[in-house]
Amino acid sequence: MGAQENAELINNRKFFRVYTKEPICTEMSIVNYNGQPIKSNCSNVCIKDLSIGGLSFSSKLRFPMGKHIIYQFKLQILNKPYSIKGNIVWHKVEKNGDINYGVSSLIDEIMYEDYFAALNNLALVIRRNQSNRGCSFCNIKKCPNNL
Repeated sequence: MGAQENAELINNRKFFRVYTKEPICTEMSIVNYNGQPIKSNCSNVCIKDLSIGGLSFSSKLRFPMGKHIIYQFKLQILNKPYSIKGNIVWHKVEKNGDINYGVSSLIDEIMYEDYFAALNNLALVIRRNQSNRGCSFCNIKKCPNNL
């Protein structure tokens, strides 16, 4: 992707996006299906980037898409736990079999400011190349299906 295409992609986004150098290991589960709360088993997935509006993650597992399915993502940012809900809105299968997914976040007003500040602080920490960012990064032990 050229510099101009990259700039256009950035300019078309509603929210700034934080790209992690290492994926963040996240516990994901389905919490609502067709408007009904449910409890499902958790899977660990690897988050590649985050914003207030959504996130992208990769996995070797296939997950259903659609507004009728609400997923919950439990992750740690700068030593603080967060629980983000959202819908998978796109996916792309890579040549190596990994599947990249895009999620549209469903963030309430109460959480918005705190999560926005955490993402902003995480972006600063990454930009400064600080090694311990208080996040749970992926490794083969935590994410055997994803690495």
